[in-house]
Amino acid sequence: MCIRDSHTTILVTEPNAFLTAETLAEMELNARAAAQQANATLAAAQQAYDDLVNGNPGSVSAARAGVASAAAQRDAAQAQLDLLNQGPTAATVAAARATLAQAQVRLEQLQNGPTEAQRVAAEVAVESAEINLARAERLLAEATLVAPFDGVITAVNARPGEPASGILVEMADLSSLQVALEVDEVDIAQIRVGQTAELTPATFPDETVPATVAAIAPEASANSDLVTYRVTLDVGETALPLRVGMTTDARLLAEQLTGVLLLPNRAIQADRSTGTYSVNLVTTAADGAETIESVPVTIGLRDNRYTQITGGLAEGDVVQIGNDLPVASFGPPDQQEAPGN
Repeated sequence: MCIRDSHTTILVTEPNAFLTAETLAEMELNARAAAQQANATLAAAQQAYDDLVNGNPGSVSAARAGVASAAAQRDAAQAQLDLLNQGPTAATVAAARATLAQAQVRLEQLQNGPTEAQRVAAEVAVESAEINLARAERLLAEATLVAPFDGVITAVNARPGEPASGILVEMADLSSLQVALEVDEVDIAQIRVGQTAELTPATFPDETVPATVAAIAPEASANSDLVTYRVTLDVGETALPLRVGMTTDARLLAEQLTGVLLLPNRAIQADRSTGTYSVNLVTTAADGAETIESVPVTIGLRDNRYTQITGGLAEGDVVQIGNDLPVASFGPPDQQEAPGN
């Protein structure tokens, strides 16, 4: 209901409504002010119309338009006032109640804390974020190439923007060079890790460089008719400017002997299938005619130039080297180098 006096009109709301009395009063006051303004505008327009009718006939149309506009404003203000006098509609009340219910549920959730399902979902989200972070860090680490040792880059096998595959960068540590050589199966039993050796680089034939056996391959290299094993040597300290890819002769001293009989390696034929060795013995008759006969021999130590003969020949025998004469005289090593592997 409405209670009126000579100054104001207050709309009384029902309990639990969502528009306070103060708000309704303010809205009504604004509506009344708008209505008064519309009435004033209408009066001014009517006066202007009357003046125009009695005065300048060319302004009648403009005045009529002003009157119509003022009347429309008045009607709108009156409609707003009537709406406020009627109070809120059922739809407005329902919308306000729904908003209140949602706010109440949200308040209860904040006061009671998260549910078990919400807690589990949050934990899963944290674990997923940690996994994504670890994956991103791993990808970043894999995208950065880190040298495994200090050295010099000898080759770059990729260009920026190309797909990464295979060996991208090749490096060499010139302070820890190694020499790889193939040792015959006959001599491999005399080689051991830690054994000393001497290197004669082809670039510096008058110089020697110390070396040490670092590793012996457990499996034979089947890349030729000969059965050999890969032996790796660590190059010792030297002032020579050695470079990667240089060639060198290596001498590994397995055992040192004196007073033994030697033959050049080229004078000995090896039969790998039977594990036997032979030489072409040259015999000269009284008339000077020479005959060549293959005789078996037994061998001992040998190096890259000479082989020790332990049986099958005697000092002073003459053997053929290769297929050509002259021949080599078989004798003690007083004028030949001692063997060493």
